[in-house]
Amino acid sequence: MKSKYFLVGLVLILVIFFSGCGGEGDNKSHEESQSKIEQEQTAKEKIKENKIIEFKIVEEKDISMKALGEKKLSDYSIEELVELPINIRMRYSIVISPNVTTEELKSITAEELKSLLVQVIMEKSNANLDIDEIHVGIWESEESFKGGNPNLGYAEWSPYGKWSVMTPEIARNNNRDSYKIVYNIDEKALEAIKKRKIETLFGLSEEIRKEIFKEMVRCEDWADREALQYYYPGCENCTNFIEADIYKYIDKSRELIDSCEENIRKKYNITEEIMLKISVEAFEERWIMPEMLPEPDCCNW
Repeated sequence: MKSKYFLVGLVLILVIFFSGCGGEGDNKSHEESQSKIEQEQTAKEKIKENKIIEFKIVEEKDISMKALGEKKLSDYSIEELVELPINIRMRYSIVISPNVTTEELKSITAEELKSLLVQVIMEKSNANLDIDEIHVGIWESEESFKGGNPNLGYAEWSPYGKWSVMTPEIARNNNRDSYKIVYNIDEKALEAIKKRKIETLFGLSEEIRKEIFKEMVRCEDWADREALQYYYPGCENCTNFIEADIYKYIDKSRELIDSCEENIRKKYNITEEIMLKISVEAFEERWIMPEMLPEPDCCNW
């Protein structure tokens, strides 16, 4: 009888033990699912709370790499690298739609930009469940994106909100429970847009002042290349040219710029002082730079 009770007790202990293990696993699974649901709800609430700005994706880049985790590339053997899963990373560049008016643009808030970034991340991550990390940058316009101007901000979607710490396990299992979205909004850029002048200054509209600024920049760009060709046609040996005739080159460039800018002043009937003030306004208001002439291959110093 003693042996019988012992066996019954042992069975009960094992049942309780395994039931406990199963319950703990269920709780963990439940917590992970709950975390994911809360993340999605937070993102949806952010979108719902703010008006959605019209946008356009102007560039999409696949910047995938092996999921190295916290190790360095040199820490892996060739065999181990072959076995590592790919960390599928996507970079999207978006611009605010030209349908957004100047006044609407000036009223955009940081929270509205965040809502827009969240929307893009949710759409892209839901459309392709294999994507492991997403970076979304936002620009004021397509013109500012092409002109290389600083963007308005960006957001990154990644494990624990840390870009480039993807572990092989997360990449292999597509586990998104630890994912967070981290934002970086350029408040100074937003402030510059809000303060943007749209009234007439010096008897010139903002549109005309911007055109004058572009012509001034093009003048310097053109003069630099003309001076280069003037002293060394063909630019076959740019290094020797710079060493031998640098002062002649600078003087010639300055001469050509002065002549070009004088033509601009005559064209718009403005003074040198007004040109200087327009230059200051351009940099304070972060105006878009014009497209520059291509650099000669032999002169990429």
